Amino acid sequence: MNKTYRRNEQSKKHLIIGGAMFASFVLIATVVRIFLPSLSDLASRIATPVWTAGEHASLVASLGSVGGWGGGSLVAENMALKEEIEALRNERATAFADLHVYTELVSRFGRSLEEERMGILAGVLSTPPRSLYDTIVIDAGSRNGVSAGMLVYANSDMPVGVVARVGAVSSVVELLSSPGRHIEVVVGASGETRASAEGLGGGNFVIRIPRDIPISVGDSISLPTLSSARIGYVSVVDVVPTDSFQTIRFSFETSLQDLRFVMIRPYGTSIFLVDGMTIPFSSEESSEEEENNAL
Repeated sequence: MNKTYRRNEQSKKHLIIGGAMFASFVLIATVVRIFLPSLSDLASRIATPVWTAGEHASLVASLGSVGGWGGGSLVAENMALKEEIEALRNERATAFADLHVYTELVSRFGRSLEEERMGILAGVLSTPPRSLYDTIVIDAGSRNGVSAGMLVYANSDMPVGVVARVGAVSSVVELLSSPGRHIEVVVGASGETRASAEGLGGGNFVIRIPRDIPISVGDSISLPTLSSARIGYVSVVDVVPTDSFQTIRFSFETSLQDLRFVMIRPYGTSIFLVDGMTIPFSSEESSEEEENNAL
């Protein structure tokens, strides 16, 4: 009897303990399920600023170690960039101003920028020494709108000669470098030094100017036109102590033997002196002058 009672008491205790443990497990699981995401989010919120600050400090430290940059160096670099930007802005403003002046000058002469770019493309049939007397022969003539006095360009922007004789389908161009021919040129980019260049043949020229005028090898040689058409660069400067003049030599920028095509311009840049005579800038004006002379 007593044994049976004790067994029942022990069974009840085991049930109570087991129930309490199960209830505790359920309670703990519920608490963890409810509060664990919040705790994780809270931990993340606490850790993120610390990690971000550390990352920022590491980045600054790494930047400071690259090339030895420091606060003063960054400020100096920033100032240099600002000065460079300002210089580029000034250059752009100057370029726009020059374009405005050029456009105004061209319009005063009754021409437009579109007319300045007009031209007749022609193939080169022969060049020196195959052609005579420092000339080239082209495959464009009166049928193509070519007339005597038009300026002939190599590479579309470098004057090399003047149309001398015109046929129906071909023309003869006398080169500016023909022996004994004199053309007015500008030496240097400033445009202040003008001189007479004498042709030596084969695209070569010689200039004699006072020795006290500063001239260096590499200075540009251009025609005194609205667009300052460049024809070459100074290649030799000869100075003799007993001579008050210096001798300058230059050649066409483009080899005449390599010419395959040329551009013939009826308008614009052909206003310059050849042997003391002004080359007409328009075939129409040439016709008007001939008619006036005939009258």
